[in-house]
Amino acid sequence: MDKITTTIKREWLREIVAGRKTVEYRKIKPYWTDRLLKVKVPFYLRLINGMQRKVPEVTVRIDRVRKNSRIGEYELHIGKIVEVHNWDRKREQPSREAVSNTESAKQKAVKLSQPLSEFCVYTIVNGTILDCDAKQGGAVNYLEKKPWITAVKLLEKARDEGMRMPVIFGDANECCRLRYWGLLIEIDVQDCGTHYTVDSLRKLGKHRTQELVLRSTRKHIAPNFIKPYAICMKPKFLNPVMTG
Repeated sequence: MDKITTTIKREWLREIVAGRKTVEYRKIKPYWTDRLLKVKVPFYLRLINGMQRKVPEVTVRIDRVRKNSRIGEYELHIGKIVEVHNWDRKREQPSREAVSNTESAKQKAVKLSQPLSEFCVYTIVNGTILDCDAKQGGAVNYLEKKPWITAVKLLEKARDEGMRMPVIFGDANECCRLRYWGLLIEIDVQDCGTHYTVDSLRKLGKHRTQELVLRSTRKHIAPNFIKPYAICMKPKFLNPVMTG
């Protein structure tokens, strides 16, 4: 049976596992239209609460898909719950093992020697904000107005292959300069744009945006490149082993 994997907020996962929520909603957007066209009903829908390992997740069987144009959303009707992982059904919260793994994820992220994926995300953030976030340490959240649809797919693929996907930051005030890089932990595409979480921010040396090679063209980014988001080939100057 076909399967779709996507993320879900904790509150909605709780309601689905408890049987109180029997319909999952997704916006009628090209991203979901394309995904739903590629599967045959019934299909499995794997819903994960985050992009780290051993996070709460539930897999359900979708028996019916209805396009509700009035509210602008697809209705994914849940037929049955197939399996639940890292979730305490009685307490309706993450299992102790999941909590333990979540709490220690930041420490593990800087010690693991997993290889970096073939591709990375390039984006821009104000340099002052990057400096503050790097100094503070830990995971940080950002918002980008563009939908990172391709990045979501590549991050899921990297995780399945036991790899980490990097994100490289340029300075929004000086786009030709690369400032930091880190590890993508979670990507959540919403109507307002993309919320994403980055861990282990590390300062880069004297590197410029034009050193990056675009995944789509296999050519270096042009000097007049002004897009705030791009998928690039992983540059050789990234250190694959991050130590605290």
